[in-house]
Amino acid sequence: MPRLRRWAKRLGLLLLGLFAVLTAASVVYNFATRDTVKPATALYPGPFVHVDGKLVAYRRWGTRGTPIILLGGFIVPSSVWDYVGRILSRDHRVFALDLPPFGYTERKGPYTLRGWTDLVDAFERRFGLQRPVLVGHSLGAAVVVAD
Repeated sequence: MPRLRRWAKRLGLLLLGLFAVLTAASVVYNFATRDTVKPATALYPGPFVHVDGKLVAYRRWGTRGTPIILLGGFIVPSSVWDYVGRILSRDHRVFALDLPPFGYTERKGPYTLRGWTDLVDAFERRFGLQRPVLVGHSLGAAVVVAD
C-alpha cells in the first residue's frame, strides 16, 4: 500500500508539473502573439455590416421575393449555406449570418439566446426585412424558436 501511495503522489506531482508548464507556455504564447491577431476583414472579403454594435459577416443571394434568413449551428460559418442559398435565391432574397463567435462576425458577447435573437432582429431592421422566413440548424434553430 505505501508503494501505491508513493506512485500516486509521483503521478500527481508529474501532472501538476505538466499543468504548470502548459499554463506557462500558453501565457508566453499569448503574450508573444498578442499583436499578430488579424481582423476578420483581412481574412474574409465580406460582405460585413455593422449591426447592434458588432461587425457582422453575412452572405447574400437573390434580389427579389420573400426574405429568408439562414442561421447555422455551433462552429458553423455562413458558408455552409452556399448551396442552399443559391437554390433559394431563384425566388427569394436570402441572407446567411455568421452568429458570433462563429465564422467571421466580430467576437463580442453576449453569447446568449437573447443576444443572438437581438442580433437577428437588428439585422432584419438594418436591411428593412419585413417578416422574413427564419431557418436555423442546431444553434440557429434554437435562435429561431427563441425569436
